[in-house]
Amino acid sequence: MNAKRDRVFWKGAFYTSASLAIVNRRLVRALIDRDNLDIAIGTDPLAPEALPPEFRVLAERTAFGPDEADVTVLHEWPPRFAAPSSTRYVHVQPWEYGSMPTAWFEALHDDCDEIWVHSEYNRLAYMEAGIDPNRIAVIPHGFDPRVFNPEGPKMAVTDTRFRFLFVGGTIPRKGIDVLVNAYTSAFGPHDNVSLVIKDADASFYRNQTRSSELRTLSARTNGPRIEYIDRTVPDEAMAQIFRGCDCFVLPYRGEGFGLPVLEAMACGLPPIVTFGGATDDIVDSEVGWRIPSTRLELDPAIVPYPTVTPPWILEPDQDALQTLLRHVYENRDEVRSRGQAAAQRARGTWTWERAAQMVEERVHAIVRRDAVAPRRRHRRYEDSSNYAESIFDSSELGGITVELFRRLGTAGPFFVETDQRRSALASAFERGFAWKGITLRNSAPETICEEIAKRGVPEELDFLSVHGVAAKRLLNALSRYHPRVVTCVTETAFDGYVRVAPGLFVREDLAMRAGFGLSSAAQDLPMLGVPIADS
Repeated sequence: MNAKRDRVFWKGAFYTSASLAIVNRRLVRALIDRDNLDIAIGTDPLAPEALPPEFRVLAERTAFGPDEADVTVLHEWPPRFAAPSSTRYVHVQPWEYGSMPTAWFEALHDDCDEIWVHSEYNRLAYMEAGIDPNRIAVIPHGFDPRVFNPEGPKMAVTDTRFRFLFVGGTIPRKGIDVLVNAYTSAFGPHDNVSLVIKDADASFYRNQTRSSELRTLSARTNGPRIEYIDRTVPDEAMAQIFRGCDCFVLPYRGEGFGLPVLEAMACGLPPIVTFGGATDDIVDSEVGWRIPSTRLELDPAIVPYPTVTPPWILEPDQDALQTLLRHVYENRDEVRSRGQAAAQRARGTWTWERAAQMVEERVHAIVRRDAVAPRRRHRRYEDSSNYAESIFDSSELGGITVELFRRLGTAGPFFVETDQRRSALASAFERGFAWKGITLRNSAPETICEEIAKRGVPEELDFLSVHGVAAKRLLNALSRYHPRVVTCVTETAFDGYVRVAPGLFVREDLAMRAGFGLSSAAQDLPMLGVPIADS
């Protein structure tokens, strides 16, 4: 007779290109493949056939809920601290600003069974805030060695330049200013070198990145070369970018782990990273270089949440980075040697398979020890608004929609908003990606059609938001504009459309091209749009 398997309910985002969702789906997929735990995920039900193959296996994992689980794992943003009293409670919570937020400490220090973080740096910060060290475990990130490895195609280049690579949001916390200043000081226009900057999806750091400045720098001819990439790419293409470069650089001020560092190492790139932070777990002088840093206390008013003790960041030494960049450029044999060591270390220690094994060990230990008595979390759980918000709230649905148009391409791009309330999606397209559109409220379908006809809507409309009892009638009235994607929270089906998520529909003839069952062949189609430059 088989022994009872531990049951884990894992709640958080899974279906967007946000880093947290990527971690959730890769780690949970590794747990599913190992098949040592019974896993269910906290997400709204989706039709598996409407999802890409890599998501389908996750969408099918809805056999039980948190009340029936042995352990409930919460890993979502923004964090919510709630689980039923019948289950043990694990909270996964990275943090980049040193001291733990006060609200998190109050919610977790005596009311959850274990806190999981991704690095020793985070573990020490939480201990400093007062969390019992016996209830903090480090569960690192991993990588897929089938995708991220030194072999395989490389990013196409037309020259022999030595290429440094930065991957991440071009925001101060990632140290992009430190890197650009050090790079432009270390090299001149005649050096055979380039800095490749792969920016994060603009929807996640809108109005925070240095996209406008970097575009300007990449067009200059009186300084060292900079290549700027701001489009979203699949993992296979990202691996090609890694393999097409020579050295990875991330002079961060704060990181919870630094997944691109690990993926770069797996592809054979030695990294240059800030010393004293999360990457100390994976980077030393055998596989890369570490930039000296100073712990800098911050004004509490500038971090997202008040903290237990004053928050801090690490300030990397720009002059030291400048020296390192020049040293690396001039010592190619050392770069190759450390790159080979980096790939070997990544393969041997830092895969998602290993992270999943560590999760299994923690789950087994938690289930077999006395549970922490629920104090407040079960009361928060009783009020569903504290924990059971739809996975597809405005930000999550927005992420899915951005991914949808990344795969579809755009015809306009143009939206028509007829919701009685301002649509967060239409607003995001207008403000974040410079889409044109029309917003009409509290009007009959006939009136809306007349207004649209006056305003020159394209023959093929990219995005339509409808609402209320007249939603189907309005969609029928607008059928001559062939809306490609429709959002409507009051209907569950439209003729001629495939429902890909609650409230989100794509035209039937586009469903396959949307990547829901299609490979990455659609990558060459027009992208969502160029994000609006910072003001």
